[in-house]
Amino acid sequence: MQLSSLVARLPYPSHAVQRALAVAAIITQGGIGVTGSIVRVTGSGLGCPTWPQCFPGSMTPVEHPEYAMLNQWVEYGNRLLTFVVVAVAAACVVVAWRVFLDHPGRTRLLALAWVMPAGVVVQALIGGITVMTHLLWWTVAIHFLASTILVWLAVLLHRAFTEGDEPPRPRVPTRSRPVLGALVAALAGTL
Repeated sequence: MQLSSLVARLPYPSHAVQRALAVAAIITQGGIGVTGSIVRVTGSGLGCPTWPQCFPGSMTPVEHPEYAMLNQWVEYGNRLLTFVVVAVAAACVVVAWRVFLDHPGRTRLLALAWVMPAGVVVQALIGGITVMTHLLWWTVAIHFLASTILVWLAVLLHRAFTEGDEPPRPRVPTRSRPVLGALVAALAGTL
């Protein structure tokens, strides 16, 4: 049986469910960024010195003379949150797919939903590289920037869930668009 036909059998998600999942995507993507920052601030980035295992032969923290247990658990907690992010991302894909099946014009919604799990995979790979390079500053910076981009895309996903099927219409007045563009450029430069 085709996966599309299984998704089509699901009940059509209410607008409340769609919005709740989109908000959950924003919260989990932002949350993983915050916990990643806590890892960095506490110096816990090598609390689990290998990837994907915490220590060779163990997925979880173990007593080790070189690594404080607090640092291990901070890093391990950040890694565990990834599973929540994956679950929310997967739910976003299923719900967006279900909406798309009834409204084939909603390709933007489906594409943004698929970015969420793809982003998790990319972030896991970047995180692995970051650990394997012993936290080289530029790998940490890329890891953080990827998180900020995923939060932004989660906000766009929220917007896509609430758009409806009508043709798009500009909401920012024409005279304000250059200011908005300058703000976006300034934020990108800051990041």
